[in-house]
Amino acid sequence: MPEPIHAQRSSSSTTLARVDAAVVGGGPAGLMAARALKARGVDFVVLDKKAAIGWPLACGEGILLHEIESLDLDFDPRAYGTLSHRQVFLYGRIRKRFSIDTFELDRPRFEQRLAEPVLKEILLGTRVNDVRETREAVFLETDRGTVVARVAILAKGPDNRLPIQLGLASKKQEMVVAYGGRYEGCRIPDLTWTIDLVEGLDTLSYFWIFPSSETRANVGLGYLNRPNLGINLREEFAKVVARHAALAGARMTLEVGGSIPVSGAIDRTYSDRILACGDFAGQVGALGDGIYYAMAAGKLAGEVASDAIETGRVQASTLAAYESRWKAAFSGPLEAGLSFRRILDWAVRAGIARPLVRFLPAPLGPAILFGGHLRRTLGLIERTLDRLAR
Repeated sequence: MPEPIHAQRSSSSTTLARVDAAVVGGGPAGLMAARALKARGVDFVVLDKKAAIGWPLACGEGILLHEIESLDLDFDPRAYGTLSHRQVFLYGRIRKRFSIDTFELDRPRFEQRLAEPVLKEILLGTRVNDVRETREAVFLETDRGTVVARVAILAKGPDNRLPIQLGLASKKQEMVVAYGGRYEGCRIPDLTWTIDLVEGLDTLSYFWIFPSSETRANVGLGYLNRPNLGINLREEFAKVVARHAALAGARMTLEVGGSIPVSGAIDRTYSDRILACGDFAGQVGALGDGIYYAMAAGKLAGEVASDAIETGRVQASTLAAYESRWKAAFSGPLEAGLSFRRILDWAVRAGIARPLVRFLPAPLGPAILFGGHLRRTLGLIERTLDRLAR
């Protein structure tokens, strides 16, 4: 039988909800976790600070087609985006073309469809200010009161404070700072995706154009943030936009900005009563590609939490299955991508990125294609460069 939850004093004067599971964050990871909990009949609530599902937009909206199809959704995701078969990768005068099936989501519409089965359990406009874990429960302090849960799934996006506070991480994440938005009036007749490694900045920087039609695209610039860089992101973004003929005369209709963790997964993604997934857990690819990893991790977190609640064994030894399962599913590509990103960043700062880019095997998360011996080789190169830097 499930163990009872005992009320404890909290900083909030009211108890907003008392549930078996609480999901913090209503993005791709949180919604997939919620769907898994719903399928198992678990009593849960989703807490999201946003006023509407899918808004504000916070990413490039791109994903590989085979990734989204592997999630086995109960609806056709192709109805919520645009398929492309062509990509171009740029670095200065280097231009490399590829053919990979990529998919540009209309992320707000997609997330709204993803949320349909769990709409009654979502509390929008509810910001979680603090999380406390005790032997009996997890206490989530929100601006509307306290939510008491037997298990909490944290999928609240990038956060450099809370993972350390909860003992899940020992240090802050490196962050890519990104700026851009949706553009109208583009000229992309063949729907080619573009990734441009930007020359001239003393840190790894990349610019993307992901079309949703021949005249519309998600456009952005991200760079690996470091102290004292002195980069004006909006100015640099405007300079790169001006270099791309596909954007000549186009206008921004929606502005987007944010941070993306790119240090790899945090030290531990579970505790006695908490599971961490998505950007919050650092489950993000080499160039900030995180939608697939977030959704896959959220689904696994919901399944493992359901198992623990149903058996009455809500404890670290049970929740550890979540970390084992997500690592088996996609830790290899994540680790390879992290090694590749660090090598490329080192090459950019050392001024030798050109020869490396010439041999780049694929755009959009080279980690997806790296496996086996190549993955180990990347790790060896990274460790060698790290020793040389010291």
